[in-house]
Amino acid sequence: MIVRPVILPLVRPLRDPLGERSGNTLDGEIGLILGSSVQRFYSALDTSKFDSLSAVGSWSPSIGSGAATQATTASKPVWSASALNGRPGLTCDGDDLLATSAINLAAFRSVALTFVAVSTNTAIHVPAAFGATDNGGVMVVAREVANRMEGQGRTGGTSSISRASAAPYTSPSVITITVDYDLTTQCARVRKNAADVTTSFDVDTNLSAGSPGNLALNIGNRAGADLGLIGALGAVLLTAWSSAVPTTALADAERSLMSAWGIS
Repeated sequence: MIVRPVILPLVRPLRDPLGERSGNTLDGEIGLILGSSVQRFYSALDTSKFDSLSAVGSWSPSIGSGAATQATTASKPVWSASALNGRPGLTCDGDDLLATSAINLAAFRSVALTFVAVSTNTAIHVPAAFGATDNGGVMVVAREVANRMEGQGRTGGTSSISRASAAPYTSPSVITITVDYDLTTQCARVRKNAADVTTSFDVDTNLSAGSPGNLALNIGNRAGADLGLIGALGAVLLTAWSSAVPTTALADAERSLMSAWGIS
């Protein structure tokens, strides 16, 4: 009798939406999808990364190194086990800000800033920002009062500002701002729940002479701490590439975040 070998088809490993390969913290899944492009990944699923849950003064990344910190008690967010769809997150009251030291992305040509959040703020606010409004980097601005969200890419005094007409995130959502410094037009774009929702551009400027820069990551507010999020943050992800943004891989990562926080 001839025994023929059984050849099994190659099967792509199932995505691990809750990050069970690394203790349910999601960093295993995000790292698998995005690899070395991940510069920082902060996840509220991993309570071991906080110095305190009642007043968070230090949030260490699940991927990357360098905590986002805050020394002033009144500006510290609070961890909650049910902040977003019954899942963990940091609750923010509008005055909270966690900031890292400078992260050098100057050698990269595109960057994405992704966050899981919900907002009850009806005024202009900044849930997350890489850099500040006047010195480069990625700035994310949500303008709930005008029923829109803006993504800003800047280098020096030059900016590219994109707009999404839909309300930003009055329910828990995964929001991403991408900025491609090799494009001459439409450099900044807005994504929501794994889809590009950009509808127009307030300012459409060539950013190709610049780069993402060497700047701090601000979480829950902008650097001046005067446009804070009122709501909750579940995760913040900063990625960068030497070429264009790989939207397929980015969408896979966004869908993993959506699954982990029960977002459909």
